[in-house]
Amino acid sequence: MHITAYMLSCPAREGMRIQTLANLAVTDWGEPAIVEIDQTTHPRLQDRQTETAFRLLQHALADGPDFFLFLEDDLDFNRALRHNLERWCPLMQAAPGGHFFASLYNPNVRALDQDDGNAFFVADPNSVYGSQAFVVSAATARHLVDKWEDHIGMQDIKMSRLAAQVTSIYYHRPSLVQHTGVESAWGGRYHQAVDFQKDWRNDGGPTRVSYPIILNEMRKIEGWLDDAEAKLLVDTVDALPAAHGECSIVEIGSYCGKSTVVFGLALRQSGRCAARIYAIDRHDGKISTIDGGIAATAPTLDKFHRNIRNAGIAPFVEPVVAEPTEVSWNRAIDLLFVDGFHDYDHVKQDYHHFSTWVRPSGYVAFHDCAPHFPGVKRFVEELACNGEYRIAATAKSLAVLQKACGPSEKGVKGREISP
Repeated sequence: MHITAYMLSCPAREGMRIQTLANLAVTDWGEPAIVEIDQTTHPRLQDRQTETAFRLLQHALADGPDFFLFLEDDLDFNRALRHNLERWCPLMQAAPGGHFFASLYNPNVRALDQDDGNAFFVADPNSVYGSQAFVVSAATARHLVDKWEDHIGMQDIKMSRLAAQVTSIYYHRPSLVQHTGVESAWGGRYHQAVDFQKDWRNDGGPTRVSYPIILNEMRKIEGWLDDAEAKLLVDTVDALPAAHGECSIVEIGSYCGKSTVVFGLALRQSGRCAARIYAIDRHDGKISTIDGGIAATAPTLDKFHRNIRNAGIAPFVEPVVAEPTEVSWNRAIDLLFVDGFHDYDHVKQDYHHFSTWVRPSGYVAFHDCAPHFPGVKRFVEELACNGEYRIAATAKSLAVLQKACGPSEKGVKGREISP
């Protein structure tokens, strides 16, 4: 991944710009920023700055970097700026060719979710201000340029609100950039980052799978999966034995890909690049209803493919468009996820069609194991009582069961799942 730096400036701030470029030069960035100088004639300084920012975005798109750093001209920098960015979990997990938007400068923006272990928080888009240091993907920059006139405001407001239409907004914690000027370019309120650390260095990389990144991608997708249930699915993937590098997850009932994305991102974050998700669904739009019936909605295959592609997990997913019990299967399964039709007979048939292939100490997860779907609940209770499985963990309507170890694999177990 290579990130190119672009800087927004104007002729009147030459001295400040020279100092900022010098500050960047003493970091590990390794190359000068490309400077976009204001050449407009608007009487209002705000309009001049906003139009120059638009031209900077166009310039970056024309140059073609996958990611670029949008900088203002009155800044100081963390000494290990590039090192830290290249090891930053949200950027490392960004889908190739997909949307991404982040800030390395926090003037006290409101957090919606946070992951201190991976040095970031997810920002409330409506609280974002200050365009001192944005990290933008090419796809998001193209969206900003196309929709620029759809939102009123200066560049920080336009960029953040428009970016929020297509992606979450991540903030590095601590801030890697500091505002050093004594006044704004147009006379607005001056602000600084209270958490700037000039010498902070990330030498560990991502500490673990990141729930916020996965949950924010999952929430974009149509379907039924609670945050707590998604976290338990992530924990279950994380608990699969490391020895099974080419582990297999079989998902019965994919709908639009909500749980598929959770599985795929969990695999990608945990480095299981050889793992595969076999996503089995008829994609005819038929779904179970609480009253025990089946409702007809629109076919879902196109939505499924789009969501998988947008999340950047297509290499992990093998879509299987078929009735689950008609799928021919002959390979080991590390995790079987049963989320098709929710009546007792379908759940039983779906489970037994694949259960022979679940590894000793492998997992079977059942969604909608709750009173409103008594068939699922009844089958899970029966399975948990027969001695072959134990309930490893539950969350809301999700029940995860672990298979007993085989005679030749006594003591071989996956990591315990937190209940």
